[in-house]
Amino acid sequence: MRTIRALLAVTAVGAYALAGLPASAVPVTKPVAAAVAADTVVGTYYPLAPERLMDTRSGLGGRTGPLGARTVVDLQVAGRGGVPASGAGSVVLNVTVAGPTASGYLTVYPAGQIRPTASSVNFGAGWLGSNNVTVKLAPDGRVGIYHHAGSSHVVVDVVGFYAGSDTVRGSHGRGGQYQRVTPTRLVDTRREGGPIEGNTLINRWVDVGPVSPHVRALVLNITAVRPERSGFLSAWAGDSPVPTSSTVNYAAGTVVPNLAYVRTATCHDCGPWYGVPIFAVYSLRATDIVVDLVGVIDDGTLPGGLRFTPLDPTRIVDSRANLGTSGALGPNATRRITAPPTSAGRSAAGPRHRRLLTASVHTGLTKPVVSDRSGDAALSPVVVAPRLSRPIFAHRSHGDRMRKLRALLSTGVALATTCALTAAPATAQPPTTSAVVDVTGTYYPVAPTRLMDTRAGLGAPQAMIGPSGQVDLQVAGRGGVPASGAGAVVLNVTITGPTADGFVTVYPAGQPRPNASSVNFAKGWLGSNNVTVKLGSGGRVSVFNRNGDTHVVVDVIGFYAADNTLADRGIGSLYHPYRPTRIYDSRTDPDAGGQKRGAGSYLHLTQLLGGDNPHARALVVNITVVDPEQDGFVTAWSGAGERPAVSTVNFRAGTVTPNLTIVQTRPCDGELCSPEGAPTFSIYTSARAHIVVDGFGMMDDGTVLFGRRFQPLNPTRIVDSRTGLGTSGALGAGDIRKVVPPSAMGTTEDVVLAMNVTAVAPTGHTVLTVWPADWPDYGIPAASNLNPAPGQTVSGAVFGELGPYGKFNVRNHAGSVNVVVDVAGRFY
Repeated sequence: MRTIRALLAVTAVGAYALAGLPASAVPVTKPVAAAVAADTVVGTYYPLAPERLMDTRSGLGGRTGPLGARTVVDLQVAGRGGVPASGAGSVVLNVTVAGPTASGYLTVYPAGQIRPTASSVNFGAGWLGSNNVTVKLAPDGRVGIYHHAGSSHVVVDVVGFYAGSDTVRGSHGRGGQYQRVTPTRLVDTRREGGPIEGNTLINRWVDVGPVSPHVRALVLNITAVRPERSGFLSAWAGDSPVPTSSTVNYAAGTVVPNLAYVRTATCHDCGPWYGVPIFAVYSLRATDIVVDLVGVIDDGTLPGGLRFTPLDPTRIVDSRANLGTSGALGPNATRRITAPPTSAGRSAAGPRHRRLLTASVHTGLTKPVVSDRSGDAALSPVVVAPRLSRPIFAHRSHGDRMRKLRALLSTGVALATTCALTAAPATAQPPTTSAVVDVTGTYYPVAPTRLMDTRAGLGAPQAMIGPSGQVDLQVAGRGGVPASGAGAVVLNVTITGPTADGFVTVYPAGQPRPNASSVNFAKGWLGSNNVTVKLGSGGRVSVFNRNGDTHVVVDVIGFYAADNTLADRGIGSLYHPYRPTRIYDSRTDPDAGGQKRGAGSYLHLTQLLGGDNPHARALVVNITVVDPEQDGFVTAWSGAGERPAVSTVNFRAGTVTPNLTIVQTRPCDGELCSPEGAPTFSIYTSARAHIVVDGFGMMDDGTVLFGRRFQPLNPTRIVDSRTGLGTSGALGAGDIRKVVPPSAMGTTEDVVLAMNVTAVAPTGHTVLTVWPADWPDYGIPAASNLNPAPGQTVSGAVFGELGPYGKFNVRNHAGSVNVVVDVAGRFY
């Protein structure tokens, strides 16, 4: 996903520093037997069970009713919610704003001090959302809360505190130190079977290696992804009932993150170490949940730990005023921020020391950059804290992904409305800018249109293509593809009546023919394959036939923008891969009694995508025709208007024939489908047959977060088990091969490869399945990619998502088969 100009509001609320350690301190990745941290507890962290301190809706905390414009409320924190009456230097709060009547901001700062020119929470009118706020306490244990404009309800929960003096040690023992980790995804329900149900919690235990028993809290970024209804998430140790506090508040269909310091409990029989940290996340409504680990709070005994020193909130970046950086951030812009000397570690007596600033960062579209600082500390010049270097995994507690709560929660806990973020507060308004939409790599579905049919002389001579014959097909300017600006097209290529075993390669015209194939077939075969191909010179593609004579039919179903010359069309679709899911199977359809679909019948299918429903423009599906009673074809389209004169799957009687397609959708109208607005499409079959449909992803309207753009590549072979390329030898029954693509194609989970996978001469009926490798708890999908018959060499398009280490799996179900994989592009 690309962000087109962004506002950054950074409030540095403190900095972590190394405790005094010898240069020979043992790295945190090794077992630790004895405490090595400094004796003082100042700057160490004490996690608490989340507790509500203030709620202006109920009068909790001393204020009843919304805060008005330019209102300041002092909130007593010390002595409440587990925070000691004295000795706490700063606290970690979750601050929620509900129902503001105007755009504005909140500033949380030490009570009794001059209000800083910094913000803690920014919001728009009608918004509801939360932000993690670390704030220094006034000497009497209070914080001031300033509300800038309009009126808003404010809710404050406390989740922990930092020691300001050693008086805390007598009552609370040793505090924890911050340990840096490589950011790691712990939970992504989109890859674990889909959204959790409402009124449900998930439990996880986290393996961070031998130091696991020393973990007391996790610093997490928790995101609610497109919930079906407004609601909230609560994160806590999971060793007690759901707390009456919230961590993330969300509106239906939004993507809402928040940083959270989550106290953990300890499980002694969950992992390989005697004691691993566990936590839980509860959701009021059905939603996908993503949890990323960004830091660990230890028990104060590990070397390399960082301690915290709070500062008064201070602005360090405002791109509108050229403070810290200058001007709004453009597309894919990266700005390097240099903190002021008091934050960066330069002192009058010594050299610059490394620091870890704690900051509040706000982002928004077409806005300049604003940043505030409110904390500081110095790192030891001798030792730099190492990151936890081993892989980190989150595991389901006791084998359950979720469990329903037996008790209902108080409805007063829920906080949710429309969510939006305004510019960070400043006396000067942000300059007016015009956003430039970057459409490069986005997808534009078109009504399926036939471009070539050698039987009729459409787009090519009316004759079979002979052995080693080639036809250059004009694509740009036809079938809804623009005359210029398209970088690649999505075609459905059909082979009919070949006189010999062979293959067809479709590639950019004017370029050398690659060592790759697009459709593989046997003599007399009838079938199709989805082919994504880069456009060559003059907007043409070349169609090469290897052996014998064959008719070729080509239909176009969409195209990808090559650059920004198509910006006047508006942004196209971004791709969102989903875990392979069976959408429909006539063999198990209770409405049809498990009978085949009739010849000439229409099937209308609706994919339920929750909050994504109104944003879907096309679906990536694999349609398989099983045991048709005669030769025929299937056509998939949006269902709007008349059935187009094209085919999606072509098949022979008695075969099992799949094909991948990107099918344009229409919003459900509530008559032949439900719910209204959900993406719907239709399938026509010309012959009586079973129909199976598997879903692999969605093409959105260009507005949904985390979507992927497409980069076409010249067709490249990356696997041929016959020659040992990518993997060696035929795959046996149940054999799973892990494939590592070339690094230039992608090395992270963000990449999806557009591939052509070929099964070569299987010894029996089998199924090939492709899915991302190395995801914990990601089992073999129930969906299939290819269904070859004995001795049949057949290819199929696959959108292959890479796993966390840049790999994908290929599995053969039965018998043995060689596998070939060609790559035509990548989503990134």
